[in-house]
Amino acid sequence: MQVTGYIGTTPERKEDARGKVYFKFRLAESFGRAETRRTTWYDVFAYLSDREGRALYKTLLVTVKGELKARVVDSQAGPRVALPVMAYAVEPFQKA
Repeated sequence: MQVTGYIGTTPERKEDARGKVYFKFRLAESFGRAETRRTTWYDVFAYLSDREGRALYKTLLVTVKGELKARVVDSQAGPRVALPVMAYAVEPFQKA
């Protein structure tokens, strides 16, 4: 899948169980005008180089390419759908 949106949290540098570095952040994709705007939030897990990951920051408009792994999770408000994206590319958005 491919999604374009704004990074909504400061990207965190993490390591998986195998010691591979990845960056975790939330991405907001919005549709519609102000009065009817709807936003979808994604949890992005991006295996990037340190240089690429450290270039990301909150409010940056990016295009994320990866695999969506939707799942239902329990929350205090009841079940909700989580939308994690296992990203293989995160690129600053560039208008054509």
